[in-house]
Amino acid sequence: WVNYRDEYLDESLRAEGRSPYIGDQTCRSCHRGAPADVRCRECVGGELTCSECACRRHVQMPLHKMERWTGSFFVRVELIDLGLVVQLGHPPGIACAYRSAPRKEFTVLHTNGIHKVRLYFCGCGACEGVPQWKQLRRFGWWPATPLEPQTAATCQVLKQFHLLSLQGKVTAYDYYRTLVLLTDNTGLVAFPDRLSSFMNIIRQYRHIQMVKRGGRGHALEGISGARPGECAVLCPACPQPGLNLPENWQEAAPDKQWLFRRIIAMDANFRLKNRLRSSAALDPGFHTGLAYFIEEEGYNAHVSKYATQEEISTCSGFAAVANANTKNTKGLRATGVGAVSCAKHEFWMPIGMGDLQRGERYCNMDYIFWSSMQGLKNSQLLVSYDIACQWSKNFWERTLDAPPGLQLDLPHDAVDFAIPKFHLPAHHAPCQVPYSLNYKLGVGITDGEAPERNWAALNGAAYSTKEMGPGARHDTLDDHCGNANWRRVANMGASIVRRMKTAVLNATEHVEVFEDFTSHLIVERAEQVRDWIRAVEDWDRGMGDENPYFCEKDDATLPEVRLELAREEAERASEGLLDAAGPGRPAFLLLGMDIEEMQSVMLINASRYAFSVRDSTALQEVQTQESRTAILRQIFKFRTEQEARMPNVGRHFEIDDNAEASTPETIRLYLPSDIPAEDRNRLCAADLQQMEARLRYAQACDALEELRRQLRIRTYLNQFKVKNITGQRPNTQARGVQARVDNKVKAAANRYRRCRAAHHKLVGGGTWENHLRVLQDEDIRGLGDRAVLEQEEQEHSQSRRPLSWLWFAVGLSAENTDPGLHGALRVEWAKARARAKRWHEEVILIRHEMDNILKFCETKAARWYRCSDARIADGDVDHTRRPDDGLAEGLHAYASRQADMYARMQDSWRSLWVYVFEDSSRYLAVHPEVRYPEAAAAVGRSASGL
Repeated sequence: WVNYRDEYLDESLRAEGRSPYIGDQTCRSCHRGAPADVRCRECVGGELTCSECACRRHVQMPLHKMERWTGSFFVRVELIDLGLVVQLGHPPGIACAYRSAPRKEFTVLHTNGIHKVRLYFCGCGACEGVPQWKQLRRFGWWPATPLEPQTAATCQVLKQFHLLSLQGKVTAYDYYRTLVLLTDNTGLVAFPDRLSSFMNIIRQYRHIQMVKRGGRGHALEGISGARPGECAVLCPACPQPGLNLPENWQEAAPDKQWLFRRIIAMDANFRLKNRLRSSAALDPGFHTGLAYFIEEEGYNAHVSKYATQEEISTCSGFAAVANANTKNTKGLRATGVGAVSCAKHEFWMPIGMGDLQRGERYCNMDYIFWSSMQGLKNSQLLVSYDIACQWSKNFWERTLDAPPGLQLDLPHDAVDFAIPKFHLPAHHAPCQVPYSLNYKLGVGITDGEAPERNWAALNGAAYSTKEMGPGARHDTLDDHCGNANWRRVANMGASIVRRMKTAVLNATEHVEVFEDFTSHLIVERAEQVRDWIRAVEDWDRGMGDENPYFCEKDDATLPEVRLELAREEAERASEGLLDAAGPGRPAFLLLGMDIEEMQSVMLINASRYAFSVRDSTALQEVQTQESRTAILRQIFKFRTEQEARMPNVGRHFEIDDNAEASTPETIRLYLPSDIPAEDRNRLCAADLQQMEARLRYAQACDALEELRRQLRIRTYLNQFKVKNITGQRPNTQARGVQARVDNKVKAAANRYRRCRAAHHKLVGGGTWENHLRVLQDEDIRGLGDRAVLEQEEQEHSQSRRPLSWLWFAVGLSAENTDPGLHGALRVEWAKARARAKRWHEEVILIRHEMDNILKFCETKAARWYRCSDARIADGDVDHTRRPDDGLAEGLHAYASRQADMYARMQDSWRSLWVYVFEDSSRYLAVHPEVRYPEAAAAVGRSASGL
């Protein structure tokens, strides 16, 4: 393109003149000899005409931008200046015989700027009894007021701003300023400020669009008869009796009722603040209580009874609201917003959002929750909340204080509580399993973090809504919530396809991992596995006392062994057996082990330096030299201690550290395990050897646990990167994080190998090797890495790699009777079972969601068809809102269009889902349940419990 840019520039300048009509001196259209000096900037071709012809051509386009040729250049001119008159109430070009006096300064806002028009209202029988504001609306313009309007906005400009505000979070002020600049970008043209009028029109437009889509125009009672939440966009996938469930859903077996459970999520957002601007009396919300924000009167009355109530206390170790939500609240009407949403599909719940006057208090969150549950007909409910461990305490006692009509009509055992997966690790250990969604039956892979994703989209409106009055803010946020819900409805087809593909793939993998894992265990531990099955199924039914997902770690950890050795040294000192040399034998051995770790880390780092800055070589040299100096300093300290603890080692091996000072990472330390077996007893005391063996065993156990942890992190990062990271820069950053985790995996593996080898040298083989096995490179893989198919050279033959021993390294052999090892193995097995069950449930849930969505579309289409003429029929009884012929046709047309839209959605999605439905059917044919191997299945039910 660069080669053509001069020509592009020339063409842009050519458009400033009259080309290709330079030779036209008179108007071609009328042939009356009038000068051709006017053109339209928006009509194709830019033909030059006279003023009269320009007005005649633009009778139906009175807001086009016009230009007049001065003899040297074009200047902007309004159609009003060319003589155009807009007549309302009659076809274009026909004047009313009884028209009103002209409105010479009527202002109209359009997508191309701000215009002045000369306007006539109809006064004849054609518009008898039709007020001026209705004449404007029927012309396609929205008046700023129904009383003597002087300003209007076209429906095109309203729709454009509406979509821009929802998608791009563009403020009304910024959009209006854009219209001003489109009108005149020099500041030389003066025209009246219509910002406040535009804001009023926008609020009216938002409101009318919401109630129109909610079907209130087709109801005889009108807007005033709307029920709470009736104008909200509902989730088509969540089970909702009377809307998308079969009539006999309550007759399903008890172990199938989880398919009809509602799963909702709660959270608070402290970015959506609101300053003390205006008041509810001066700025009431048009539809507060009809969509997402709850009705204010009852809410405020309830909250006012708890004026001194503090924020919800937090679980120690969890800091989501511990950072003083009430800081910097001076001058604020609301410190934030609390809301309830659908946990699986992220839909905002009807009347499930309310202002927080002072932080996240029980009185606020309770009322918001009660309000969102109005009309709940499901038999089961699960609530995900980041502080559910505290909020669920005394929940039923507080529910007794709910206002009439908001009482939760469910038995206590039908309501369960959970903590979102991302928030859960920050809670204390007692909260980890009881509130974990990983171990809740029937939730699939729901993570409970739907509010966080919703807030991320809604926070874009925080800047503008912070300065609004209460009513305008509620209307605006309601509009954004409705748009978010509708976008999810529109994307439901593709979303189901994506989720089902992921679910089938992961369910297949995790079910096979679990069955493979159990098969390995059952060979040596059949009886124990049966006990685990009984325990975990009792726990799932709420009847178990022992938590199958948790066990106290009995492995000797390095800190514990250090403490034990320190106590032994203290006893030796009290008996007068401790020598005066140095800080003690454990400290001496630990110093040597720390140096080994420093050497190992440096060797790993030396192979991974890859700097992108210009002076990377110099920076690498500095860091390398600093590391070597630190290691050398520790080695010299170690040699001083070694001379006292192992005096013959230095002379026997002729140690000369100065000769290797340039590469201290390769210097041998000659700890007891480094000395050859034939010389060890002669050069090193037996108790020092035993002491190192104990430390090495503990360090190997720690290294093995760290290796498992880093492998889990690596698997998560890999999956997260594939699912969520796109673009060069984010991918580069993600690869940097992955590289750091890979280095930690290598460091943990090297540490384990080093400690195991040292322990083996000191004590030889034994039963401990069932736990601490030889670690090969192919063993270093996560649980998800085992389902890798290796293509062999023979035709189409495939072999599946066995599960790495890392994940059941606590000893498969029944001869190993260590209860701590058995407990750790039981936990790994139970977690593998839970993962398989959750993914298996996800496949089944998505299949049911498909049915729910198609039934939802069918129900909505039928309702719109029924109401298309409902107001006409109802009007036969009550004539106050009986529509005329024009309105009746509009009512019928809109209802029919809505019904047709839902019918087309149903047909499109049914066709789209055929292939993934067949994929899920094939999966369920192979894995109808998460099964136990035959040797364990005799216990009773299958692992799925379905």
